[in-house]
Amino acid sequence: MCMAMSRVCKQGNTNTPVRQAANPVTSPGSDYTSTVKNDSPSCSNITFRASQQPLRHEAKLTLDNIRDVIKQEMMSIVKLKVTEELNVIKQHLSSCHDSITFMNAKFEELKACIEEKSSTISKLQSDNEILRTTVHSLSARLDIAERNLRESNIEINGLPEHRSENLINVVSQLAKTIGCPLPEHDICKVTRVAKLSKDNERPRTVIVKICNSRQRDIVLASVINFNKKNPKDKFNSHHLGLGGPRVPVYVAEHLTPNNKALHAAARKKSKEMNYKFNWVRSGRIYVRKDETSQAVLIRSYDSLKLVA
Repeated sequence: MCMAMSRVCKQGNTNTPVRQAANPVTSPGSDYTSTVKNDSPSCSNITFRASQQPLRHEAKLTLDNIRDVIKQEMMSIVKLKVTEELNVIKQHLSSCHDSITFMNAKFEELKACIEEKSSTISKLQSDNEILRTTVHSLSARLDIAERNLRESNIEINGLPEHRSENLINVVSQLAKTIGCPLPEHDICKVTRVAKLSKDNERPRTVIVKICNSRQRDIVLASVINFNKKNPKDKFNSHHLGLGGPRVPVYVAEHLTPNNKALHAAARKKSKEMNYKFNWVRSGRIYVRKDETSQAVLIRSYDSLKLVA
């Protein structure tokens, strides 16, 4: 095929497009551009290319340049990392701030609540002290009232019980025995009272109400004198004509429950401190160390401190 083509005769280039006539040409190494004009066909089909100018300044790469570049890169990386960490810390601080604000609000609420409760407690303590004083005063007044109601009563302990007993006759016999006759019309009422404990085997106490307190005091004084005169045979059940074993019978004032407890405490304290005398008169409790000592009035449990 190549051989066949080589035998083809050359023909004209009349079919080739015509280039424009003249082009400006820049002279190498010059600062201006010149235009070359040529009317010949051969010159109009030639392309002139501008030659590249040589670099006037060559880039110099040194160790300082490398160091500066690395430094800038490191600073950028560190700055970015620090910024990220600071943002995280900022978020944590913001969360802590919210928590502290919340806790502070709760603390203020708790503080206000405690202050309110403290104020309430102080008021209640003050009211309680007033009530305590009032109760103490009322208790004292009630004790005085009960003592006045019992000022003509006699309490008999240790008296044996019988089904068919006549307590008025027993009291009359008691008055005769001690040398203090007591007519029946002076005896207002005689009764036995219930025991505080059902397990107590002692007989129930007898309460005798006499018409006046003066007669009551005479009976009590007569019992004391009888026992002094008969130290070896103090007043007992046989003196009343009661059968059975001989048991001591005690006659005393009818004390209020509070005074009974106080009297028991006074007897115990007197025994511990070797006090010889302990007695009751008109509902008041007295103690004395010996015959030459002064009597001490026991008004309350605080008065027991005086027994020393």
